[in-house]
This record gives sequence, C-alpha cells and structure tokens, in this order.
Amino acid sequence: MPHPHGLIIYEISDNGNLLTGRCTATKKTTGRPSYEIDSEIAQKQKPDNDGVKGIYDSRYIETTPDPERVTPCTLEIKEKNKGIYEFVWRDDKGGSFFEGIGMDVDDRHIAVSCTNA
Repeated sequence: MPHPHGLIIYEISDNGNLLTGRCTATKKTTGRPSYEIDSEIAQKQKPDNDGVKGIYDSRYIETTPDPERVTPCTLEIKEKNKGIYEFVWRDDKGGSFFEGIGMDVDDRHIAVSCTNA
C-alpha cells in the first residue's frame, strides 16, 4: 500500500475556530510518484478563544486528481509544546487515517507535515 506524505499550510481565522488549508501530497504507486492537491475547511465543534487546539468538523476537497471527491472527517488538534501541535484526522467510525505534526509559522498560519496513520 502506498504511503503518501503531505504538507498542509493552514490559515487561522476567528481565533482558531476556523481553519482553511491547502495540502500537497505525493505517493508512489506504480514506480513513479503521483501528486495530489487538496483544500481543507475545518470548523471547531465547540468554538472558544483557546487558539487552534480542539476538535473540528472538516472536509477535504480534492483538486487533483479527482475534483469531484469530498471527504468529511473529524480533525483533532492537541498542543504538545508551545507552538507545536499533533494532528489526527478520523473517519466517521473514529478510525484515524492521517496524522501529523504542526508548527506555528506566524500568528495566522500553521505548517503541518502529515502521513497515513
């Protein structure tokens, strides 16, 4: 099974209650890499003023290779250290399918390195 690796840059809005991200990922399938570009919109389930840590309702919208594909999921973000976060994306049955580590870029952006769980 291929193991894609991706990079997501999130823009933080509404004090961390809304995240919009752009993801690029590569995976090796039949000897040559394939590339994916996705967008993500994540809204905190319980809005607060605690920054980005929390649980979000999220949707991935593929740009390539399948622009008709939308994947709903739950995104959980835990702060590990100041400015360092653990990301876990879960399907509707609670199983994780991506995980990643993120870092503050500035006060409005987070960069996340992610891979299959």
